[in-house]
Amino acid sequence: MTSDKLLHLVPYILSTGLSLAILVYACNKRGLRGARAFCLYMIWETLWMVSYLAGLISEGYSAKIFWDSMKWVTGLL
Repeated sequence: MTSDKLLHLVPYILSTGLSLAILVYACNKRGLRGARAFCLYMIWETLWMVSYLAGLISEGYSAKIFWDSMKWVTGLL
């Protein structure tokens, strides 16, 4: 991976990290009303971001198809 490509991926990496941080925070507050549903939503959001980022990083055509399929699965959840 070139540094130019990595520079373009910085917003996606930051977004994935932020989604993961919100997921951890929401799962720690599961006892509050509505927190479990939000935790479940953040799990799906984080999985979608990870699959999107992995699709951007992957080099091979079959890997790109796999991660695109995973993105659709997490989107349907």
